Amino acid sequence: MTSKITVHQLSGDISTVDTWPEMTVGEMKRQVKALQTWADDLTRRTTLVHLLVEDTKLVDDSQTLMEVGVLGDADIRVLFNERFVECIAAEEAPCPLHNDCDDDNDDSLFSLKIPDGAAAIPTGAFSGSTSVGRLIIP
Repeated sequence: MTSKITVHQLSGDISTVDTWPEMTVGEMKRQVKALQTWADDLTRRTTLVHLLVEDTKLVDDSQTLMEVGVLGDADIRVLFNERFVECIAAEEAPCPLHNDCDDDNDDSLFSLKIPDGAAAIPTGAFSGSTSVGRLIIP
């Protein structure tokens, strides 16, 4: 049996998502993400979706909506968070360039922002990385 759940964004926008009790949290996140209009494909791919029911963040994407107690009348809030990696310009702190793209499993995709005032990038900061999706240099 399907039901419609209302999803509230911090921006004030409200969406309705078709759900079913066996739907996983991860599937719901993908549906909510698909309803959005994105500036470009890179922004879409590098954005995480966080779902909150009351004051509880739904963190286990494998749990079903029934398991986490999300019913048709649930009040769900959504937060979109673009995954920027800030590179710390200090030799003892290389850039954490790990990526966890949720829909494409592309480990080479991430956004990187060099902080204001950075004078140098540490040696090996990009080791293990095959490509950069976006680089912001102050």
